[in-house]
Amino acid sequence: MKKLALINTYCNNWERLNLLHNNITKLKELGIDSLVYSPLPLPKEITEIADFTIISKENPLLRWPERAMTSWQTFNPYPEKLVVAVPDYGWASLYQYKKLIEYAITLDYDHFYPMIYDIVIDETLINILNNPHPKLFFNIDKSSIGLANNFLSLSKENAKKLPPLMVKEKYFECSIAEELMLYLCNSIEGKISPYFIKDEISEIHPLQTRNFVPNHFDFNLFIDTTKKFKFFIYNFKQNLINLTLKINGENFDLTLTPENNIFQYPNDLTGDDHVQITYNNQTIDLSQFYSSKIDISYWID
Repeated sequence: MKKLALINTYCNNWERLNLLHNNITKLKELGIDSLVYSPLPLPKEITEIADFTIISKENPLLRWPERAMTSWQTFNPYPEKLVVAVPDYGWASLYQYKKLIEYAITLDYDHFYPMIYDIVIDETLINILNNPHPKLFFNIDKSSIGLANNFLSLSKENAKKLPPLMVKEKYFECSIAEELMLYLCNSIEGKISPYFIKDEISEIHPLQTRNFVPNHFDFNLFIDTTKKFKFFIYNFKQNLINLTLKINGENFDLTLTPENNIFQYPNDLTGDDHVQITYNNQTIDLSQFYSSKIDISYWID
């Protein structure tokens, strides 16, 4: 039986590239060829050991307001929710799998293993790789409403059934990517394994924060980057905070208290605004969070 790993990647640093390289090598030792999809250029160290490589600039992240992954938090005694919305990576990952499968089924292979590049190839996974199941899906954890999208085992016949089901419209009916995986499993009457498949890297957006000033300041500050500039101060270490806010060259000298902790700028934002806050002679530039190039949004609800 000829087996092919369909490897979903986003390797934007050497740590991730090394994980990909190591896993391709381990798969080769198990007699499994590899097809790698990447929205980023790959070094020759990867392309030379992969049997097939797809390089495509397509990376369809979904951004607010179309769709995003949101989380919120409140801080006593305030009722306001501090909301962070990062791009929804789920569809981009599923889209990679769709393209991998569409190409793979044109090749002379009998069995496919769609997988994420940083999958942990332990004894459990090796046993599954050595004993192919025609339509095997995996749980994420005991509390999840869906199934994992980091590994699948599919015969060629079953792989052919999935791409027509992997459409954006259906994804929008699901709350998370894992819910769509459950739909795919049910659609082809797949089996769900009792094993949990692990991967190495947990994706956390580097700008996913709810405090935009240094920890040694006498307060925490959260900003609203939607339409109009607004900021929210909480965790007061002093009852009176005096600071200077500079927005697009206009200065505001502000006095904030636990009872008067929100400031809103009356003008609309432009999408590339210059924002600075000065407190105790230290100036913090927040302009990067207002750049039109940023892919994360913050707001106060």
